[in-house]
Amino acid sequence: MADSIDVIVVARNSITREGLVRILAEENLRVLQSVSSIEEMDIPSGGGPEPIILVEASATEGEGHQLAPIKERMPHAHIVVLADSFDFNGLVSALRQGADGLVVSEISCESLIRTLNLVAMGAKVLPSQLADNLPSFLPQAEQADPGQDLRDIKLSPQETGILRCLVMGYPNKLASRCLQISEPRVKVHVKAVLRKIGVKNRTQAAIWAAHHGLTAFDLPAAENQIAPTA
Repeated sequence: MADSIDVIVVARNSITREGLVRILAEENLRVLQSVSSIEEMDIPSGGGPEPIILVEASATEGEGHQLAPIKERMPHAHIVVLADSFDFNGLVSALRQGADGLVVSEISCESLIRTLNLVAMGAKVLPSQLADNLPSFLPQAEQADPGQDLRDIKLSPQETGILRCLVMGYPNKLASRCLQISEPRVKVHVKAVLRKIGVKNRTQAAIWAAHHGLTAFDLPAAENQIAPTA
């Protein structure tokens, strides 16, 4: 699990803020601030890692969850958007504006904490409904050719694990923890996977995997893995 996760809670409703603060405190996450709007946030000083901004969608102005003010004030902060309901266009807009995690308020407390831990380690976390629909939303140029059959690719077990990690949006460091291999080995496998399935980047690889029914259902919980030695 990531160490010393600091969180700033942004939510218009005071009951929502109090509830989120209590949930985070019970899981030993440190809440630096609890405010009703982005404008009320104080930029933390001290030179340490920037906190996760857990922002309720209704606390952002306009449609599409305007996250630009956060990125302007804290360009390296991780942002997790908590939406009242699944709004495909709004969540995609938030993702394009730099959100690192997207969750719907109906998720369990355990899932929320897991999302924050994964985001703190560098992962992108999306609702399953969003991941399922992204291929049809992305421009054709960004989509991978689904014509190949997964059985014909002949991926090794570790390469298959890498592809599942790409579906989850894991960076190399998190994939290495999940699969218990070194980061240099992860890089080698990523290059091999991209070459074998005939795509140019990790996003196309994840979309290719989704087209072929490859999910992350059997990946171990990455935040519970011990980082491997090189």
